[in-house]
Amino acid sequence: MKPGVPQLVDFGGDDREQAFDLLREGFPSMPARVWQRGFERLAASPPPGGSGRLGQLLLIDGVPAGLVLEIASERDAGAMPRAIVNLSSWYVRPQARANALWMLKALTRRADVTYTDLSATAGVARMLPVLGFETISHQILCMPLVKLARRASTSARVLDE
Repeated sequence: MKPGVPQLVDFGGDDREQAFDLLREGFPSMPARVWQRGFERLAASPPPGGSGRLGQLLLIDGVPAGLVLEIASERDAGAMPRAIVNLSSWYVRPQARANALWMLKALTRRADVTYTDLSATAGVARMLPVLGFETISHQILCMPLVKLARRASTSARVLDE
């Protein structure tokens, strides 16, 4: 490999410590136990094909410089199942950000896979159309129903349709 040339490598069960380090660096407000539990859940339901892969590491001269998690599944698409991969928790170190678009392009090269990014940051969302992503929704609304159910209210009313 030429010096400074980016390389993508799979990471999974035995080599996820480098990924943990990058996730803690890129998302410092997220407790390490959240990443640990996430990896455990992903490992408990292996992706289609049984690869055991959790994502991709970006290496520059063999040194980890970025990563993305890949949450894979299959969905019925008529006669054949269709592979779906959600890209999540994408982080590239500041000194390697010139490789960010290359990384995303390399990650999404397979024509037989539908790629999604359901939690894109604003910066990533601006890059996605360059790679052929289409915006389906500009908003995702989440409502903590359990909290609302616990809160007593005297002003609630049922509306007929």
